[in-house]
Amino acid sequence: MTSNPLFVVDREAVDGNLILRAAGEIDGDTVRLLDDAAAKAIESASALVVVDLTDVTFIGSTGLNELLAVTEDCRARDLTLVIAAPPGTVARRIVEISGLWDHLAVADSVSEAVSRRREHRP
Repeated sequence: MTSNPLFVVDREAVDGNLILRAAGEIDGDTVRLLDDAAAKAIESASALVVVDLTDVTFIGSTGLNELLAVTEDCRARDLTLVIAAPPGTVARRIVEISGLWDHLAVADSVSEAVSRRREHRP
């Protein structure tokens, strides 16, 4: 677990997939924690990285930029990144209004994110 008083990231490995569960605020003061956790996940994942934003209460522009950067890092390593952001959550709304919906793979839940990857395996 990586944490600061405003932000926590837990990491879980499931069938070669890495799930990062974030909670709290992703802003200029906390984005480094997400960046570090994502870098470690990318290093050890074999197919899929899921960033679960269900419990995120705020995402600033640095957080959105980080999600885009992690997406690109995953693509460069032939991994898939899916953001889990259920309808009605702060993260889902921010992704929708920021214009990033078309640039990020977003699922309603972690289980949907994992099943999406299973559907796309050759």
